[in-house]
Amino acid sequence: MKRLKSRAERTKEEAVSVKDSLEANEALLSRALGENEVLFLTLYKCFSNVLLERLPEASKDGKLRGIQSVQTDAMAVDREDSAAMDVDNEIDPRKGMANNGYENVEKVQWCLSTLGYLKAITRQYASAIWPHVENLDSEILTENVHPLFRKAVYSGLRRPYNVLQSSLIMLAQQYFHF
Repeated sequence: MKRLKSRAERTKEEAVSVKDSLEANEALLSRALGENEVLFLTLYKCFSNVLLERLPEASKDGKLRGIQSVQTDAMAVDREDSAAMDVDNEIDPRKGMANNGYENVEKVQWCLSTLGYLKAITRQYASAIWPHVENLDSEILTENVHPLFRKAVYSGLRRPYNVLQSSLIMLAQQYFHF
């Protein structure tokens, strides 16, 4: 009988220990999820701030001005009559930049490669980002975010780009009951 009582007490102690361990693990998991959310929101906010300063302005229809023409100019072949070096096309050491628009090409290439990194990071961590997508939408992917930034994030999440329009329609239906 003593053995059964001692065995029952050990089992109760083990149960309490397991319960305490489970509660501690749940608290750690909850904390880690909260830290992940803050990490992803901070990451996207930083990407947004950096790219917003450097991306060309988008028109009202969402198309970009200047990016296509800069890409085309960068790939243009030199004319035959420009075999001699032009002073205007050289790098001006006083200004530290090219006079012929190559700094614009570099800026566009930097923006496009950064957007590519954003898309790749989003795709790699999509399963960890999806639980926080509502906060990402409400805090980062607001109406003033650049269309290319939104497109890169949506593409990385494999989310349709027109989801914003459909979510706005759903919100309007909820509030206006139509």
